[in-house]
Amino acid sequence: MDVTFSNVYQHSQHQCQISPDNKYVANASGTTVVIRGHSEKMIVMHVFETNHPVDWMGWAPNSQYLATMNLQHSIANVWSINDTNTKITLSDRRFGMAQAWWSPDSSTLLVSSDLDLRITLWMFIKNEIKYLYQPKIMDIGCVPSPDGKYMAIVEKKENKDYVNILDGKSFVLLQHFVLETTDVVKLVWSPDSLFLAAIDNCLYYKVVIYRLDGQQEFSYSAYEHGLGIKSIAWHGKLLAIGSYDGSIRLINTSSWQVVTTLSQANIIKAGKQEALTIYEEYQLPNMTQPTLDAKVGYQLISRRPLPLPLLRPEYNKHDPSIGIGECHFCMNGSLLATKNDAMPTTLWIWDLRTLDVCLIILQMNPVRHIKWNPKRPHLLAMVCGDENVYLVYPDANAALKIVPIAVPIGK
Repeated sequence: MDVTFSNVYQHSQHQCQISPDNKYVANASGTTVVIRGHSEKMIVMHVFETNHPVDWMGWAPNSQYLATMNLQHSIANVWSINDTNTKITLSDRRFGMAQAWWSPDSSTLLVSSDLDLRITLWMFIKNEIKYLYQPKIMDIGCVPSPDGKYMAIVEKKENKDYVNILDGKSFVLLQHFVLETTDVVKLVWSPDSLFLAAIDNCLYYKVVIYRLDGQQEFSYSAYEHGLGIKSIAWHGKLLAIGSYDGSIRLINTSSWQVVTTLSQANIIKAGKQEALTIYEEYQLPNMTQPTLDAKVGYQLISRRPLPLPLLRPEYNKHDPSIGIGECHFCMNGSLLATKNDAMPTTLWIWDLRTLDVCLIILQMNPVRHIKWNPKRPHLLAMVCGDENVYLVYPDANAALKIVPIAVPIGK
Protein backbone atom coordinates (compact mmCIF):
# COMPACT_ATOMS: atom_id res chain seq x y z
CA MET A 1 0.00 0.00 0.00
CA ASP A 2 1.48 3.33 -1.12
CA VAL A 3 1.24 6.28 1.26
CA THR A 4 2.26 9.83 0.34
CA PHE A 5 2.61 12.90 2.55
CA SER A 6 1.98 16.55 1.81
CA ASN A 7 4.06 19.44 3.07
CA VAL A 8 3.44 20.64 6.63
CA TYR A 9 0.83 23.41 6.85
CA GLN A 10 -0.07 25.68 9.74
CA HIS A 11 -3.34 25.07 11.56
CA SER A 12 -4.98 26.00 14.85
CA GLN A 13 -7.09 23.84 17.16
CA HIS A 14 -6.63 20.87 14.77
CA GLN A 15 -8.96 22.56 12.27
CA CYS A 16 -8.40 20.51 9.11
CA GLN A 17 -11.20 18.83 7.17
CA ILE A 18 -11.61 17.03 3.85
CA SER A 19 -14.78 17.91 1.93
CA PRO A 20 -17.47 15.21 1.62
CA ASP A 21 -16.83 14.89 -2.14
CA ASN A 22 -13.10 14.39 -1.44
CA LYS A 23 -12.09 17.29 -3.72
CA TYR A 24 -10.95 19.89 -1.19
CA VAL A 25 -9.04 20.21 2.08
CA ALA A 26 -9.82 23.12 4.40
CA ASN A 27 -7.53 24.16 7.23
CA ALA A 28 -7.79 27.13 9.57
CA SER A 29 -4.94 29.03 11.17
CA GLY A 30 -6.04 31.89 13.38
CA THR A 31 -8.34 34.07 11.27
CA THR A 32 -7.29 32.53 7.93
CA VAL A 33 -9.04 29.64 6.18
CA VAL A 34 -7.22 28.02 3.26
CA ILE A 35 -8.95 25.74 0.74
CA ARG A 36 -6.64 23.40 -1.18
CA GLY A 37 -7.29 20.86 -3.88
CA HIS A 38 -7.17 17.34 -2.45
CA SER A 39 -4.34 16.01 -4.60
CA GLU A 40 -0.62 15.35 -4.29
CA LYS A 41 0.24 18.97 -5.14
CA MET A 42 -2.30 20.45 -2.66
CA ILE A 43 -2.77 23.56 -4.81
CA VAL A 44 -4.32 26.54 -3.00
CA MET A 45 -7.81 27.17 -4.42
CA HIS A 46 -9.17 29.88 -2.09
CA VAL A 47 -8.09 31.91 0.93
CA PHE A 48 -10.78 33.33 3.23
CA GLU A 49 -10.15 35.87 5.99
CA THR A 50 -12.37 36.11 9.06
CA ASN A 51 -12.50 38.91 11.62
CA HIS A 52 -12.09 36.53 14.56
CA PRO A 53 -10.18 33.27 15.17
CA VAL A 54 -11.92 30.14 13.91
CA ASP A 55 -13.13 27.88 16.75
CA TRP A 56 -15.17 25.52 14.56
CA MET A 57 -15.64 24.82 10.89
CA GLY A 58 -17.68 22.33 8.90
CA TRP A 59 -18.29 21.42 5.28
CA ALA A 60 -21.80 21.36 3.87
CA PRO A 61 -22.90 17.90 2.66
CA ASN A 62 -22.74 19.06 -0.98
CA SER A 63 -19.17 20.41 -0.49
CA GLN A 64 -20.19 23.77 -1.99
CA TYR A 65 -20.16 25.70 1.29
CA LEU A 66 -17.89 25.91 4.32
CA ALA A 67 -19.09 27.32 7.65
CA THR A 68 -16.82 28.79 10.32
CA MET A 69 -17.72 29.99 13.80
CA ASN A 70 -16.18 32.05 16.60
CA LEU A 71 -17.74 31.20 19.96
CA GLN A 72 -16.55 34.20 21.97
CA HIS A 73 -18.13 36.76 19.63
CA SER A 74 -21.04 34.49 18.56
CA ILE A 75 -20.38 35.00 14.86
CA ALA A 76 -20.61 32.41 12.08
CA ASN A 77 -19.61 32.80 8.43
CA VAL A 78 -20.70 30.76 5.43
CA TRP A 79 -18.31 30.73 2.47
CA SER A 80 -19.14 29.65 -1.08
CA ILE A 81 -16.57 27.55 -2.92
CA ASN A 82 -17.94 28.44 -6.37
CA ASP A 83 -18.50 32.15 -5.69
CA THR A 84 -15.65 33.50 -3.57
CA ASN A 85 -17.31 36.91 -3.41
CA THR A 86 -20.17 35.41 -1.42
CA LYS A 87 -19.76 35.69 2.34
CA ILE A 88 -22.75 35.27 4.63
CA THR A 89 -22.35 36.47 8.22
CA LEU A 90 -24.60 35.21 11.01
CA SER A 91 -24.57 36.74 14.48
CA ASP A 92 -26.46 36.05 17.70
CA ARG A 93 -24.80 37.91 20.57
CA ARG A 94 -27.93 37.88 22.70
CA PHE A 95 -28.25 34.10 22.99
CA GLY A 96 -24.71 33.15 21.93
CA MET A 97 -23.53 30.25 19.80
CA ALA A 98 -22.45 26.83 21.08
CA GLN A 99 -22.64 24.20 18.30
CA ALA A 100 -23.62 24.03 14.63
CA TRP A 101 -24.89 21.45 12.14
CA TRP A 102 -25.64 21.49 8.43
CA SER A 103 -29.02 20.51 7.04
CA PRO A 104 -28.96 17.47 4.71
CA ASP A 105 -29.62 19.63 1.63
CA SER A 106 -26.85 22.16 2.54
CA SER A 107 -29.28 25.10 2.49
CA THR A 108 -29.50 25.72 6.24
CA LEU A 109 -27.09 26.06 9.14
CA LEU A 110 -28.54 25.00 12.50
CA VAL A 111 -26.91 26.75 15.46
CA SER A 112 -27.61 26.01 19.12
CA SER A 113 -27.42 28.83 21.64
CA ASP A 114 -25.62 28.97 24.95
CA LEU A 115 -27.38 27.00 27.70
CA ASP A 116 -29.38 25.19 24.97
CA LEU A 117 -32.14 27.80 25.07
CA ARG A 118 -32.97 27.47 21.39
CA ILE A 119 -31.80 26.35 17.95
CA THR A 120 -31.62 28.93 15.19
CA LEU A 121 -32.25 27.72 11.64
CA TRP A 122 -30.33 30.09 9.36
CA MET A 123 -31.88 29.43 5.94
CA PHE A 124 -29.36 31.57 4.07
CA ILE A 125 -30.48 30.36 0.62
CA LYS A 126 -34.05 31.59 1.25
CA ASN A 127 -32.87 34.40 3.52
CA GLU A 128 -35.17 33.19 6.31
CA ILE A 129 -34.74 32.44 10.02
CA LYS A 130 -36.68 29.98 12.20
CA TYR A 131 -36.33 29.04 15.86
CA LEU A 132 -36.78 25.81 17.80
CA TYR A 133 -37.15 26.26 21.54
CA GLN A 134 -36.35 24.00 24.51
CA PRO A 135 -33.99 21.67 22.63
CA LYS A 136 -32.04 19.03 24.49
CA ILE A 137 -28.69 19.21 22.75
CA MET A 138 -25.79 18.01 24.95
CA ASP A 139 -24.12 15.24 22.93
CA ILE A 140 -27.28 14.43 20.95
CA GLY A 141 -27.29 17.37 18.58
CA CYS A 142 -29.41 17.56 15.45
CA VAL A 143 -29.47 14.11 13.86
CA PRO A 144 -30.20 13.85 10.10
CA SER A 145 -31.50 10.59 8.66
CA PRO A 146 -29.15 8.68 6.32
CA ASP A 147 -31.36 9.44 3.30
CA GLY A 148 -31.39 13.16 4.16
CA LYS A 149 -35.18 13.40 4.25
CA TYR A 150 -35.58 13.98 7.99
CA MET A 151 -33.98 15.69 10.96
CA ALA A 152 -34.49 14.44 14.52
CA ILE A 153 -34.16 16.85 17.45
CA VAL A 154 -34.87 16.08 21.11
CA GLU A 155 -37.03 18.52 23.05
CA LYS A 156 -37.20 18.73 26.86
CA LYS A 157 -40.61 19.77 28.15
CA GLU A 158 -42.32 19.25 31.51
CA ASN A 159 -39.49 16.94 32.64
CA LYS A 160 -40.09 14.60 29.71
CA ASP A 161 -38.10 13.91 26.55
CA TYR A 162 -39.83 14.39 23.20
CA VAL A 163 -38.59 13.87 19.65
CA ASN A 164 -39.37 16.26 16.83
CA ILE A 165 -39.15 14.70 13.36
CA LEU A 166 -38.68 17.56 10.89
CA ASP A 167 -38.61 17.65 7.11
CA GLY A 168 -34.95 17.81 6.06
CA LYS A 169 -35.53 20.71 3.62
CA SER A 170 -38.41 22.85 4.84
CA PHE A 171 -38.07 21.93 8.55
CA VAL A 172 -41.81 21.54 8.82
CA LEU A 173 -42.73 19.47 11.88
CA LEU A 174 -43.83 16.00 10.74
CA GLN A 175 -44.07 14.11 14.03
CA HIS A 176 -43.83 14.95 17.72
CA PHE A 177 -43.91 12.17 20.31
CA VAL A 178 -42.79 11.44 23.86
CA LEU A 179 -39.91 9.02 24.50
CA GLU A 180 -40.25 6.11 26.91
CA THR A 181 -36.86 6.91 28.43
CA THR A 182 -35.80 8.50 31.70
CA ASP A 183 -33.04 10.69 30.29
CA VAL A 184 -32.24 10.16 26.60
CA VAL A 185 -28.58 10.79 25.69
CA LYS A 186 -28.33 9.63 22.07
CA LEU A 187 -30.39 9.16 18.91
CA VAL A 188 -29.39 6.74 16.14
CA TRP A 189 -31.16 6.30 12.79
CA SER A 190 -31.42 2.93 11.12
CA PRO A 191 -29.46 2.70 7.83
CA ASP A 192 -32.73 2.68 5.83
CA SER A 193 -34.09 5.74 7.73
CA LEU A 194 -37.22 3.83 8.78
CA PHE A 195 -36.47 3.57 12.50
CA LEU A 196 -35.03 5.79 15.20
CA ALA A 197 -33.28 4.40 18.28
CA ALA A 198 -33.32 6.34 21.56
CA ILE A 199 -30.64 5.40 24.10
CA ASP A 200 -31.25 6.09 27.76
CA ASN A 201 -28.80 7.47 30.31
CA CYS A 202 -26.06 5.01 31.33
CA LEU A 203 -27.74 4.64 34.73
CA TYR A 204 -30.56 2.80 32.96
CA TYR A 205 -29.94 0.01 30.45
CA LYS A 206 -32.58 0.78 27.86
CA VAL A 207 -32.82 1.32 24.10
CA VAL A 208 -36.19 2.03 22.49
CA ILE A 209 -36.82 1.77 18.73
CA TYR A 210 -39.52 3.95 17.14
CA ARG A 211 -41.12 4.08 13.71
CA LEU A 212 -41.41 7.43 11.97
CA ASP A 213 -45.03 7.77 13.05
CA GLY A 214 -43.92 7.70 16.69
CA GLN A 215 -45.11 4.15 17.40
CA GLN A 216 -42.77 2.02 19.50
CA GLU A 217 -41.35 -0.90 17.52
CA PHE A 218 -39.02 -2.51 20.06
CA SER A 219 -37.58 -1.98 23.54
CA TYR A 220 -34.59 -3.77 25.01
CA SER A 221 -32.93 -3.91 28.41
CA ALA A 222 -30.23 -6.51 29.10
CA TYR A 223 -30.22 -6.02 32.88
CA GLU A 224 -31.68 -3.73 35.53
CA HIS A 225 -28.83 -3.08 37.96
CA GLY A 226 -25.49 -1.57 36.99
CA LEU A 227 -24.36 0.90 34.35
CA GLY A 228 -26.00 0.38 30.97
CA ILE A 229 -25.22 1.29 27.35
CA LYS A 230 -21.95 2.98 26.39
CA SER A 231 -21.79 2.68 22.58
CA ILE A 232 -24.03 1.62 19.72
CA ALA A 233 -23.63 0.88 16.00
CA TRP A 234 -26.17 -0.03 13.32
CA HIS A 235 -25.43 -1.71 9.99
CA GLY A 236 -27.97 -3.38 7.74
CA LYS A 237 -30.05 -5.75 9.86
CA LEU A 238 -27.63 -5.84 12.80
CA LEU A 239 -27.67 -3.53 15.81
CA ALA A 240 -24.58 -3.74 18.05
CA ILE A 241 -24.89 -2.47 21.62
CA GLY A 242 -21.71 -1.99 23.66
CA SER A 243 -22.35 -2.13 27.40
CA TYR A 244 -20.57 -1.17 30.59
CA ASP A 245 -20.40 -4.85 31.56
CA GLY A 246 -17.81 -5.40 28.80
CA SER A 247 -20.11 -7.21 26.37
CA ILE A 248 -21.49 -6.47 22.90
CA ARG A 249 -25.03 -7.62 22.21
CA LEU A 250 -26.04 -8.15 18.58
CA ILE A 251 -29.73 -7.71 17.73
CA ASN A 252 -31.33 -8.79 14.45
CA THR A 253 -33.57 -5.87 13.47
CA SER A 254 -35.75 -8.04 11.21
CA SER A 255 -36.94 -10.28 14.05
CA TRP A 256 -35.87 -7.98 16.92
CA GLN A 257 -34.16 -10.93 18.59
CA VAL A 258 -30.76 -11.02 20.32
CA VAL A 259 -28.47 -12.99 18.01
CA THR A 260 -25.57 -13.41 20.41
CA THR A 261 -23.52 -11.74 23.11
CA LEU A 262 -19.83 -11.09 22.40
CA SER A 263 -17.73 -10.97 25.56
CA GLN A 264 -14.23 -9.53 25.85
CA ALA A 265 -12.45 -11.57 28.52
CA ASN A 266 -9.24 -10.24 30.03
CA ILE A 267 -7.59 -13.69 29.82
CA ILE A 268 -7.24 -15.63 26.56
CA LYS A 269 -7.43 -19.29 27.53
CA ALA A 270 -6.19 -22.46 25.88
CA GLY A 271 -8.51 -24.77 24.00
CA LYS A 272 -11.00 -23.05 21.73
CA GLN A 273 -8.94 -19.83 21.62
CA GLU A 274 -5.64 -21.64 21.00
CA ALA A 275 -5.64 -20.72 17.30
CA LEU A 276 -6.77 -17.12 17.84
CA THR A 277 -4.43 -14.64 16.13
CA ILE A 278 -2.97 -12.14 18.60
CA TYR A 279 -0.38 -9.54 17.57
CA GLU A 280 1.63 -7.49 20.05
CA GLU A 281 3.40 -4.25 19.18
CA TYR A 282 7.03 -3.90 20.22
CA GLN A 283 9.75 -1.27 19.91
CA LEU A 284 12.43 -1.84 17.27
CA PRO A 285 16.09 -1.09 18.11
CA ASN A 286 16.99 2.60 17.94
CA MET A 287 17.79 3.82 14.45
CA THR A 288 20.83 6.05 14.09
CA GLN A 289 19.74 7.66 10.81
CA PRO A 290 16.51 9.67 10.34
CA THR A 291 13.94 7.61 8.46
CA LEU A 292 10.25 7.59 7.64
CA ASP A 293 10.07 3.90 8.48
CA ALA A 294 8.09 3.01 11.58
CA LYS A 295 10.14 2.27 14.69
CA VAL A 296 7.76 -0.46 15.85
CA GLY A 297 6.96 -3.98 14.76
CA TYR A 298 4.54 -6.80 15.60
CA GLN A 299 5.05 -10.29 16.94
CA LEU A 300 2.60 -13.17 17.03
CA ILE A 301 1.72 -14.23 20.58
CA SER A 302 0.90 -17.93 20.92
CA ARG A 303 1.23 -18.59 24.67
CA ARG A 304 -1.92 -19.54 26.56
CA PRO A 305 -3.31 -18.56 28.94
CA LEU A 306 -2.57 -14.95 28.00
CA PRO A 307 -3.61 -12.15 30.39
CA LEU A 308 -4.47 -8.91 28.60
CA PRO A 309 -3.46 -5.51 30.05
CA LEU A 310 -6.27 -4.38 32.34
CA LEU A 311 -6.83 -1.09 34.17
CA ARG A 312 -8.14 -0.99 37.70
CA PRO A 313 -11.51 0.84 37.50
CA GLU A 314 -11.76 4.10 39.43
CA TYR A 315 -15.38 3.97 40.52
CA ASN A 316 -15.08 7.28 42.38
CA LYS A 317 -15.04 9.05 38.99
CA HIS A 318 -18.26 10.02 37.22
CA ASP A 319 -17.21 8.12 34.07
CA PRO A 320 -15.01 5.15 35.05
CA SER A 321 -12.82 3.57 32.38
CA ILE A 322 -14.91 0.44 31.88
CA GLY A 323 -17.21 -0.90 29.20
CA ILE A 324 -17.27 -0.99 25.40
CA GLY A 325 -16.39 2.57 24.41
CA GLU A 326 -15.77 1.84 20.71
CA CYS A 327 -18.01 -0.28 18.47
CA HIS A 328 -17.79 0.06 14.66
CA PHE A 329 -18.93 -2.05 11.69
CA CYS A 330 -16.79 -2.22 8.57
CA MET A 331 -18.26 -1.04 5.26
CA ASN A 332 -19.97 -4.32 4.30
CA GLY A 333 -20.83 -5.31 7.87
CA SER A 334 -18.75 -8.50 7.93
CA LEU A 335 -16.32 -7.27 10.62
CA LEU A 336 -16.85 -5.43 13.90
CA ALA A 337 -14.08 -3.53 15.72
CA THR A 338 -14.50 -2.98 19.46
CA LYS A 339 -12.50 -1.61 22.37
CA ASN A 340 -13.11 -2.04 26.08
CA ASP A 341 -12.08 1.12 27.95
CA ALA A 342 -10.80 -1.08 30.78
CA MET A 343 -8.31 -2.51 28.24
CA PRO A 344 -7.38 0.69 26.36
CA THR A 345 -4.37 -0.78 24.53
CA THR A 346 -6.31 -3.76 23.12
CA LEU A 347 -8.36 -3.77 19.91
CA TRP A 348 -10.72 -6.66 19.12
CA ILE A 349 -11.91 -7.47 15.61
CA TRP A 350 -14.86 -9.86 15.28
CA ASP A 351 -15.86 -11.91 12.24
CA LEU A 352 -19.65 -11.62 12.12
CA ARG A 353 -19.92 -14.53 9.70
CA THR A 354 -18.73 -16.88 12.46
CA LEU A 355 -19.73 -14.62 15.39
CA ASP A 356 -16.28 -15.06 16.89
CA VAL A 357 -13.19 -12.92 17.43
CA CYS A 358 -10.70 -13.24 14.56
CA LEU A 359 -7.93 -10.84 15.64
CA ILE A 360 -6.67 -9.15 18.80
CA ILE A 361 -4.11 -6.34 18.59
CA LEU A 362 -2.09 -5.33 21.66
CA GLN A 363 -0.69 -1.81 21.34
CA MET A 364 2.00 -0.16 23.46
CA ASN A 365 -0.14 2.99 23.82
CA PRO A 366 -3.90 3.38 24.34
CA VAL A 367 -5.99 3.23 21.18
CA ARG A 368 -7.49 6.69 20.69
CA HIS A 369 -9.39 6.50 17.40
CA ILE A 370 -10.37 3.77 14.95
CA LYS A 371 -12.02 4.25 11.55
CA TRP A 372 -13.03 1.81 8.84
CA ASN A 373 -12.42 2.81 5.23
CA PRO A 374 -15.77 3.77 3.62
CA LYS A 375 -14.90 2.10 0.28
CA ARG A 376 -12.58 -0.82 1.09
CA PRO A 377 -14.50 -3.20 3.39
CA HIS A 378 -11.66 -4.63 5.51
CA LEU A 379 -9.30 -1.64 5.77
CA LEU A 380 -9.06 -0.08 9.23
CA ALA A 381 -7.04 2.95 10.35
CA MET A 382 -6.01 3.39 13.98
CA VAL A 383 -4.10 6.05 15.92
CA CYS A 384 -2.65 5.78 19.41
CA GLY A 385 -1.27 9.25 20.10
CA ASP A 386 2.25 8.46 18.87
CA GLU A 387 3.94 9.21 15.54
CA ASN A 388 2.31 6.31 13.68
CA VAL A 389 -0.88 5.61 11.80
CA TYR A 390 -1.70 1.91 11.97
CA LEU A 391 -3.43 0.25 9.01
CA VAL A 392 -5.12 -3.13 9.38
CA TYR A 393 -6.01 -4.89 6.14
CA PRO A 394 -6.05 -8.40 4.62
CA ASP A 395 -2.94 -9.85 2.98
CA ALA A 396 -2.84 -12.15 -0.07
CA ASN A 397 -4.15 -15.03 2.06
CA ALA A 398 -7.08 -12.93 3.35
CA ALA A 399 -5.54 -12.85 6.84
CA LEU A 400 -5.56 -9.47 8.57
CA LYS A 401 -2.17 -7.84 9.10
CA ILE A 402 -1.03 -4.59 10.74
CA VAL A 403 1.22 -2.06 9.03
CA PRO A 404 2.47 0.91 11.09
CA ILE A 405 3.25 4.02 9.04
CA ALA A 406 5.39 6.75 10.57
CA VAL A 407 4.01 10.23 9.88
CA PRO A 408 6.74 12.85 9.34
CA ILE A 409 6.60 15.64 11.90
CA GLY A 410 7.46 19.15 10.78
CA LYS A 411 9.90 21.20 12.80
